[in-house]
Amino acid sequence: MRGKAVRFGIATNVHRDEVGTSMTSPLVTVVIPLYNGAAFVKEAIDSVLAQDYLAIETWVLG
Repeated sequence: MRGKAVRFGIATNVHRDEVGTSMTSPLVTVVIPLYNGAAFVKEAIDSVLAQDYLAIETWVLG
């Protein structure tokens, strides 16, 4: 995947608070640069996906 960017894991940033009011959370972008990192990319992506915060987009650059 040399020289390409892959974007995945976009979640909605709208949620409801305790009383049901619609709220917007800031979108967090996670950038994972890859250079000879094929052995670690799954672990890095799994770590992002395991977060409790839902408004995340992830870019894997290689």
